[in-house]
Amino acid sequence: MSLSKLIPPLLLGLLLLAAGAFAALMFVDPALFRSQLEARATEAFGREVRLAGPIRLERSLTPRLVAREITIAHPEWAADPAFATAEEVAVQVALLPLLRGDLRVLDVRLSGVEIFLESRPNGADP
Repeated sequence: MSLSKLIPPLLLGLLLLAAGAFAALMFVDPALFRSQLEARATEAFGREVRLAGPIRLERSLTPRLVAREITIAHPEWAADPAFATAEEVAVQVALLPLLRGDLRVLDVRLSGVEIFLESRPNGADP
């Protein structure tokens, strides 16, 4: 088979892949992934993370995931239940690497962040 016969099917395949990615980006509801996002964030921080507010996806070639009303919990011994709260966290990622399974974060924006630092009652570090 000659190269000139392979090019049209390859281009069609790439076009279908791009159309599928665009359709997924347009129609996926990010709130469906709330439990996965909470689990991954909890694993990353080593403390319970709760996304209580709405989650939305700003669709573009560099999509942005925006979550509202985020809480990161303190350990049980702390007087305040929350280590940190945020009104809004927005994370922008590169789309093409994401489609290959590679998460490349381009921008992180935080608003309304409050951090509550405590030490153990005996004065030891957590």
